[in-house]
Amino acid sequence: MITGSKLKAPEGFKGLTKDVEYYFLASDGKANRARLVFFDEKGTTASLLTFSRPEFDLALTNGDLVECGSDPTPPWLKGISGTSVDQLEKDRVRPTKSYDEMVNNRYLAIANLVENSEDILSSDRPESVINAHADQLSPKQVGARLRFWFFTYLVFGRSKWALMPKFDRCGKGKRVQAADGKILGRPPKSGLKSRFPATPEMQASIINGFIKYNDKTKSDAEIFGDVLVGEFGCVPLTTSKGKKKFYQPEGKPFPTKGQYDYYLGQVISTKAYRKARRGPSGARAKSGFIGSFSHDLVNVNQLVEFDGYNPKGKISGLLEGSAMDSACVVRGVCGLSGAVVALGFSENKENMEAYRMALFSMAIRKVKFASLFGLTIREEEWPTYGLPQNIVFDRGPGSTMGVPIRSEAVARGEMMSWLSRLELTPTHSGQSKATVESSHPRTKSDNDQPTHFHSSLNFVEMSKRHILQAIYDNHASDAEGKMTPEMLEGGFSPTPHNIYKFYSDLGYDAGTEVSFDYAVREFLTPHPAHIKRSGVYFYGRKYNSSKLIDTEVFDRIALNGQISVTAYVMTMCVRHIWIELEGVLYELDFVKPASVHPSSVDISLSDLQVLNENRLRGKAQLREEQPAILQDRNAQFLHATGKAWDSGTRRLGRPAKGGAAERDAADQKRLMGKGHD
Repeated sequence: MITGSKLKAPEGFKGLTKDVEYYFLASDGKANRARLVFFDEKGTTASLLTFSRPEFDLALTNGDLVECGSDPTPPWLKGISGTSVDQLEKDRVRPTKSYDEMVNNRYLAIANLVENSEDILSSDRPESVINAHADQLSPKQVGARLRFWFFTYLVFGRSKWALMPKFDRCGKGKRVQAADGKILGRPPKSGLKSRFPATPEMQASIINGFIKYNDKTKSDAEIFGDVLVGEFGCVPLTTSKGKKKFYQPEGKPFPTKGQYDYYLGQVISTKAYRKARRGPSGARAKSGFIGSFSHDLVNVNQLVEFDGYNPKGKISGLLEGSAMDSACVVRGVCGLSGAVVALGFSENKENMEAYRMALFSMAIRKVKFASLFGLTIREEEWPTYGLPQNIVFDRGPGSTMGVPIRSEAVARGEMMSWLSRLELTPTHSGQSKATVESSHPRTKSDNDQPTHFHSSLNFVEMSKRHILQAIYDNHASDAEGKMTPEMLEGGFSPTPHNIYKFYSDLGYDAGTEVSFDYAVREFLTPHPAHIKRSGVYFYGRKYNSSKLIDTEVFDRIALNGQISVTAYVMTMCVRHIWIELEGVLYELDFVKPASVHPSSVDISLSDLQVLNENRLRGKAQLREEQPAILQDRNAQFLHATGKAWDSGTRRLGRPAKGGAAERDAADQKRLMGKGHD
């Protein structure tokens, strides 16, 4: 069960009202409690209910509490579900305050509560803690309103947009870190003009700079100075009073030490930072007993480790069938159960596309993910879904995942709001991701003469193979070391699939559900596409869907006109694409002519780009050949008839129908009839 799952209870069960939706909020393994929250129909108040873990588990087992689905969208915001908030903001008329400002103000009021949410929900009286925080705010907030915002944010995907006001036409404007360019936080002692707002661009540069210049032989001050010089272009300056300070020659913004430390702490966990700065041995000297890798974990999807590997063997190219390097496979493995919960692919080597595809696969249900590759699986074969609270990446392409990836996302201030911590493993630490490292498939080797295996599969077919391999590993791997006495009493086999299902069915699931539209926009790669009168064209390939046709967009396009749109693509398989039209996403299928071989449907984006280059090259070649072909045709006609192709004269008016014309018609009829005889 993931955060935000809806529960129904029979009448009279432990004070719960019948036919009212309750939402599973959290489970506290230490205090042995489970928390539920109830929102009123109008979406104005929230009430917290607490159960003991035995009572809650027994209620689920006996069917007294029934899970009836989940939805990352609050019920009072159903009217705008599936529509981008950018489009809704454009539809507003003379707004005096943007939705972004409204939502930011609400989130700032609960930001400290969110940061300490685990401690608050583990306390004996969470609502009292929230009320006390409301009294300390300036201006003072109403406790009931603050509780409603806090519980709404936690239940519905940990997204600030769940805090939107209940308007018929809800939307948002340009996302900014500080309203009207003001600097957030306590005024500095050296004056308001001595520092700059921490924009998303500045935060991204802080993280990138730390990753680039981190060196355990240097002090924190040295690394901070390197970041200011290398990333922000600052230079040291001696003031008239003899003090040393940094300044930016072009007047561009740069962070203070406090901003630098704060945003590093927001993205990199204390444990990972300590290891990165002190090294494994130095960090170990400052820490106590760590225990096994899953020792401190209570829920599935609480922590997921990611790593990529390159399977041995060569695959076949699409056009020539030559031996090519195999695809890189990125797996995400649940730290508690050992189940493979995420899968991503990239060509040749590990890159950001593979990690984003892995997060996309984790955010959506696996039946849908497999269908995008043309595979049909059952829900019970791979039931994992939901984004984790904590992820572990190595210092590869995934190390910048906590930073906005696309330029338009930076402009809107979008960060991964569902993510609590991004942990970076230190270098030269082979066991930092032991759970996922041990889950990679193994290939036997020998000391005989070197050989290589040339597979007959292409990139997409190899991806299908690894999807089925992940399902097999979940159902066949031996995870006896993760079994508990309660699991042994259940008598099921010790596989990661069964262990994951055991925890999830009892509510020990920390996954955050997001909508499919959010997953597409957040994790898939945007590319340009064009809507023409006959369909949507993406690198020369035609796509369409019945829902897009129903919008009558094709009727609005002139005969030779087109509309430029953004297409979201899963790079390893372009069987489907998604386009955004007037704020709504549409899933499109490849339009396959009857004469095309079925295998041509499943190709990667790079293969499609190669085919498009060949198509454009062929059209250019045809343009060069057409004049010569026409002249050759004319020459052949002249040789056969002794007359030019366009010989004759053009005269005004219609052709005369006198006696000469009638005699010519009679002669032609007689000759044609004689020829038939």
